[in-house]
Amino acid sequence: YLRPPREGSLVCFILQLSRSLRQTTRAQWQRGEEMAGKAKARTIIVRLISTAQTGFFYTTQRPRQGAKLAAVKYDPKVKARVLFVESKKTKK
Repeated sequence: YLRPPREGSLVCFILQLSRSLRQTTRAQWQRGEEMAGKAKARTIIVRLISTAQTGFFYTTQRPRQGAKLAAVKYDPKVKARVLFVESKKTKK
């Protein structure tokens, strides 16, 4: 048998404090303030488009903080290696 804590005791104060913290947390949660948003990804998906203007493209990843990509790759529509440059980002 556990008796309830006496009014004015340290245990009673801690219980009241925890209840008030829980209530504010619940109210914040209802307003959508409790949880922080997700962090951004370190990499992004980019599209490399052919400079031969054939419409052919490659999709690859690069670091978010990195420089724009440019690479010499094979374009099957021209049947040659051409320069591909980053032009448009796509959603993950």
